[in-house]
Amino acid sequence: MNTLVRPHRISQRTLWAVSLPALAVLLAGALTVRLSHNVPIFQGLDNSWYQLMLASRTPGLTLANRLLDFLGNAGMVIYSVLLFLVLLFRHRHLAFFTAGANLGALGLTHLIKFLVARPRPLDRLVSVDSGSYPSGHVSATVAAMVATAIVLGKLWMWISGAILSVAMMYSRTYLGAHWLSDTFAGAILGVGVTLLLWAAVQDKCLQRYAVLR
Repeated sequence: MNTLVRPHRISQRTLWAVSLPALAVLLAGALTVRLSHNVPIFQGLDNSWYQLMLASRTPGLTLANRLLDFLGNAGMVIYSVLLFLVLLFRHRHLAFFTAGANLGALGLTHLIKFLVARPRPLDRLVSVDSGSYPSGHVSATVAAMVATAIVLGKLWMWISGAILSVAMMYSRTYLGAHWLSDTFAGAILGVGVTLLLWAAVQDKCLQRYAVLR
């Protein structure tokens, strides 16, 4: 793992320019849903995508997406804990960065779910709890993948993380667990929280990494 860890510096301007607008859009969406009494201006798009997902269900796709349901919940918890423990032996600052990103995304997701209280689609294939906006599976996946990509500093990790995140977004709507807009909200939450935290701790993490090389 030590040979894989090569965190790269991202300019503060880029980190702020991505994280703050992402979180602003997330909160604007939350306000839109809440103030519209769960009938936001993008509900028509959500309904159309939902109907498309219902029509595309097959036994094989359902099985694959049930696996993604596990991966985005318990699987991400296991992955994040293992990543933290592996990094902790030699890269303590990076370990706590990944943990902070994952816990921050989790906490903000559940806070917004509670405040917005958006109902989920009715025809669901999996058990769910709490509100629909934003998607917790997506926010957890995106936060974990972005944090890992930052720590490893590898292009392949950014690409594979993006593929898994898009697959999770599709899965949540296929299973009827979320509206399409919920998954976009989860994605920008994961990106926003992780990059905002990296902007705050990047210098200390990179200084410590340089000492340990």
